[in-house]
Amino acid sequence: MDDPVIIDRYGQRNRLLWLLDRGTVAQAMGDHAKAIETLNAAEDIMDRSMRESLGDVLGALLINDTVRRYTGEPYEDIYVNVIKMLAHLEAGAFDDGATIEARRIASKANLQRDRYLKLLPATRDAALRRMEDAAQSRGAAPGSESYVPRYSLDVPPSVGGVIAENRQGEFIESTLGLFLTTAMWMHFGEAGNQRVAAERLVQTIDLHRELMQGVDPAPFAPLASAEAREHNLLLVATSGLGPTKTAFRFPPLIIDGAPIYFELPIVRRVPSAASSARAIVNNTRVIDLALVEDLGQVAEENHRRALALTYIRTIARAATKAIATRAAVKHVERRNDDDWVRLGVNLAGLLVPVLTERADLRAWETLPGQAHGALVGLPPGEHTVRLEWVGAGGRVVDESRVFTVRVEREGQFRAVIARSAR
Repeated sequence: MDDPVIIDRYGQRNRLLWLLDRGTVAQAMGDHAKAIETLNAAEDIMDRSMRESLGDVLGALLINDTVRRYTGEPYEDIYVNVIKMLAHLEAGAFDDGATIEARRIASKANLQRDRYLKLLPATRDAALRRMEDAAQSRGAAPGSESYVPRYSLDVPPSVGGVIAENRQGEFIESTLGLFLTTAMWMHFGEAGNQRVAAERLVQTIDLHRELMQGVDPAPFAPLASAEAREHNLLLVATSGLGPTKTAFRFPPLIIDGAPIYFELPIVRRVPSAASSARAIVNNTRVIDLALVEDLGQVAEENHRRALALTYIRTIARAATKAIATRAAVKHVERRNDDDWVRLGVNLAGLLVPVLTERADLRAWETLPGQAHGALVGLPPGEHTVRLEWVGAGGRVVDESRVFTVRVEREGQFRAVIARSAR
């Protein structure tokens, strides 16, 4: 990925995607410094785009989303800190690194909600003005039958089988992030923060059982009052690949007599070969790890909750383009009597919106697909730890290298984190 050819292939408008992919690969390879460096740069781009988000989002009314610079999805902004926290934990940077990410994780859901609630009405109003301007340019007067109706910007109840709008701006927290946060507050003896994080972890799983299939809150309930000296080893096994995006094409809509063609990106999770994970300590002790989060499921839900913004700006852009194209076709028809020319112009008028309106399918696909974890106790001494990923049939589909864990005093915190691509 550091090859200049690969970097050029991403291009400047996909700089954020390269940073996200490079950081995740570095974390998976155990290159903590590179992971933190690149993901810090990625988060900086996301923070700046959040401050400039109104202009950037409204600017998308003029051009196709696929040619905009990539600024990330809400779920990707949340996972940046989760992956950085894993890198800090791997590096043993508990105080100055992991705790900072823990506080960022705690505030990200609220930041995303506030951003969404500001952008939704602004985007809707700007989209309506743009469509009205296009209609008025053809001589349509407000209130006339040919004027663009406001209801055309209403988001349909479902898109491609998923809920399309989230009026409360609520986003699902990463349960992996909450699990890691709980471990850090426990380690630093902040009992109040530990209890709050553990309770939010259990509540999030309980509230969203339908989308967190396979995640059981029971193994995490005791963490609210767990003591650090009895849970000094953090085990995290991530596996699989992150969600991808597919295009959902709408049937043609008729607005102001013009057929409107457009697509929306729908996030889909990628199944992992591993259905469970376990740790082998000192070649004798077997510890089953609980499923903490299916990142694909959570990403899919958070994406659909923000889909309204994409829908509004996409239909406004497509409608404006279709209305303008239709006006141009009518102008040529009035000035040319050749039936073949008129037919060609009409075909071109139909093809232009179809070929230029494409869903933006860019996504952070090097994210892990799921995460298993546990907090257990280790006595002082030197220990070996190996993580295994197990398929549905009970067969080991992958295993980590053997980690050497040295505990110099009772309760000293240690972390073993590994990634499988399976």
